[in-house]
Amino acid sequence: MAIISQLELPGSPTEQASVGATTYYWDPTAELAAGETIGSPAAAVLEYDPRYPTDTKDVTAIAVAAGSPFLGSGVNAGQVGVTIPANVLTPGYEYRVQVSALASGGHTPVRFFRIRCLW
Repeated sequence: MAIISQLELPGSPTEQASVGATTYYWDPTAELAAGETIGSPAAAVLEYDPRYPTDTKDVTAIAVAAGSPFLGSGVNAGQVGVTIPANVLTPGYEYRVQVSALASGGHTPVRFFRIRCLW
């Protein structure tokens, strides 16, 4: 997964402390045809030092909370949610989060966002 991408979501990078879990949502509606739905959400997380952005480490196993990613409900219906648990991000590092879902039309919309861990 490239660190720089035209598929980066608006508002990225976001800042997150290493303490406290945070849930992020992505709405893929703009990438779906009329009447399409999504399923099978997926997420991957790469950790890197911003001074060396091509030296990445896959931390998906620890940086994505149990039960995540998931399909949102209520006001987040039709969105992909991913929760980053508390105490897994390293201050000073950045994280590239890829979120995707299988569309009922057979394609897989994918987007990225970055998290800067400040403290």
